[in-house]
Amino acid sequence: MYHVEVKNCNSILTGNIKVEEGKLNIKYGINGTGKTTIAKAIEVADNPEKLQELKSYFAEDPASVTMNPPFEKVLVFNEEFVDKVVFKEDEVIENSFEVFLKTPTYDSKKEQLDQHLKSLHQIMEKDSEVIELQELLEKIGGKFKRTARGTLNRRGTMKSLLTKQNLYNVPNELEVYKDFFANKDINIQWIDWKNKGDTYDIEDRCPYCSEKVNRIEHDKRKDIFQKNYTKTDSQNLKELLDLLESLEAYIKPDQYTTLISYVKNDTPEDIIEKIMSDLLGEFDLILSRFIAIEEFGNRKIVINDISKLDTQIASMIFPQELFHIFGGEKIEGVFERINNKVDKLQSEVAVLKKEMGALKGIMQATIVQSQTDINEFLKTAGINYELVIKTEDESNSRTILKQCFTEEKTDVTKIRQHLS
Repeated sequence: MYHVEVKNCNSILTGNIKVEEGKLNIKYGINGTGKTTIAKAIEVADNPEKLQELKSYFAEDPASVTMNPPFEKVLVFNEEFVDKVVFKEDEVIENSFEVFLKTPTYDSKKEQLDQHLKSLHQIMEKDSEVIELQELLEKIGGKFKRTARGTLNRRGTMKSLLTKQNLYNVPNELEVYKDFFANKDINIQWIDWKNKGDTYDIEDRCPYCSEKVNRIEHDKRKDIFQKNYTKTDSQNLKELLDLLESLEAYIKPDQYTTLISYVKNDTPEDIIEKIMSDLLGEFDLILSRFIAIEEFGNRKIVINDISKLDTQIASMIFPQELFHIFGGEKIEGVFERINNKVDKLQSEVAVLKKEMGALKGIMQATIVQSQTDINEFLKTAGINYELVIKTEDESNSRTILKQCFTEEKTDVTKIRQHLS
């Protein structure tokens, strides 16, 4: 027999109760008599600070609980947990996966699967050439704008490319400036400086050196210069050419020569657009493979993904036969290294599917067992409801309640309005 004395706790000045061991002890009374207070007081009896939160307003002495003999273990129904987690709108319980399915057997099998996936993700261990190539392609691709239909927009770098005269194709009338155009260290700043200086060209003297000039010849050169050379267009072209030169090792020699020639010289617009569209098309193909590999390596594959694995892996393969501009030993080495890893990944998909299938089997068996145990109890207790656990993976699980009052069992929505 246990004797419990509660003093100065909420509405209780002094209260004594007895608890008989080995029996179901029920204490009942109308609301406000202190049933919950007694339970809380016993729960926090060994925590003076928590106990004093129950101190009565109409007593000067502190709250106290005496138990003889002391309870070794106290479990209290957590009503706050029920209010926050259970019977939320249309679900019986939040995070039902953790409650019903995360068993030691599941954890063990999931750990095996995660280790397998971890080894497969080693395809993302990129070497320096892969990193260099990806960064370079992203920089060049970022220089061009696309229309809503995916075609090249004639603005920015593309506009600069279509300019007839440029740093590398100087018209005869501007031959005197050729050395300035050719100087990579100053040419962009010099073009900007010259255009700004022409604002002050109002006399028959050079605005830079004050020497007398041949006004007709001078104005002719100035007009050609101002129509064809701006700091923005020249800088766009210079930066693009520098990037393309960095890409030389990844492009077939004859294609590289043709590409650079088209960029530097006065080339018909339709030819420039065609070769740049072809080049950027191959950029997109390579970058899409890099993105697919990155996403596969970085995301957490869940059980529901099992049917999508073949498609995901196929999107990582580099179809070398489709590349007409890119080629050569360096880039073919990159393609082959990645394709070899993808081939190995494909050969392991069957094993991976088997592991995921086994894990799904464990989940289904656990669902059946949990539903059976709970629903048999509800039936025995005469409660005309049943639980249905719907789960695809750890992040996608729901437990719903169905009413069994009619032949057609339907989902119970706004559960709190129907159940106490």
